[in-house]
Amino acid sequence: MKAGGAKAKGNAAESVVMRALREFFPDSHRSIGSGNSWHVDDQGDVVAGSYLVEVKHHASFSRPELQRYWLKVIKEAEGAKKFPLLVYKENRKDARVRFFANMTLSLDDRAVEMYFDDFCDAIREGVELRGKN
Repeated sequence: MKAGGAKAKGNAAESVVMRALREFFPDSHRSIGSGNSWHVDDQGDVVAGSYLVEVKHHASFSRPELQRYWLKVIKEAEGAKKFPLLVYKENRKDARVRFFANMTLSLDDRAVEMYFDDFCDAIREGVELRGKN
């Protein structure tokens, strides 16, 4: 990978996630300084409605790495009074998302993982169902 390639890959991943979430949360935006060395580390990468999103794109992840990122976004979300989302993508694989099953800020809540596209489809279906009531 050329110098700076990892940073570009991370920035691109954040932009893709932000654009996808804007369909449901029009105010979605990347955190100020996200992707820069001076970025404040407790802001997440993307803010989308009531979610604080950490986005990671690496060649591969170990379980301990994913757990470390998950605990990081939980801490940041608690400080921001938002719900944590961890979106991660490995090379040549579809992006996945981790979130709390019951949408609480409790470590007692069970974390759920699914493909990011399926997550967006589920939100889309929920929005459509609410619109019909």
